[in-house]
Amino acid sequence: MNEHSHFEITSIGSSIDACLDDGRPSPQEAWEMMPKCEEASVVWTEEMAHAWGRSLPLLQSGDIKAARTVFEKSYRNAVAAARRKKHPARWIPSLGSDPAHREKALLDAVKKERLSAAHVKKLLPSAFLSPTALRILAHVRLKNIP
Repeated sequence: MNEHSHFEITSIGSSIDACLDDGRPSPQEAWEMMPKCEEASVVWTEEMAHAWGRSLPLLQSGDIKAARTVFEKSYRNAVAAARRKKHPARWIPSLGSDPAHREKALLDAVKKERLSAAHVKKLLPSAFLSPTALRILAHVRLKNIP
């Protein structure tokens, strides 16, 4: 196999990986989901968390463009490796200090079926749930009853 053929096969493989819908967001979508401050919460995949860790030093130094580039490349590589191993997307909450943002991120994850309502209910004490959160969790609970 010559260099040109190897490049074409690699390019085709990357294109196929990019088109797979296994629940993982695209690199651009994943970047947009990242927390912008310590107060913010996020529900992310293992690959997103890994890529965030790689890009955080650059972000903290103020180089947003380089941070995004490192994040997207690291995320793309981690997703490709997970897909080759046939690992499904695994969604994990990373809770910030702002209770309102925490509730919003967790309820969004329930709506998108990334986390179960039972899991989220354990993370959000019922004494602090908004009326909207109580409605959503009750609706999901009723929907899941056989």
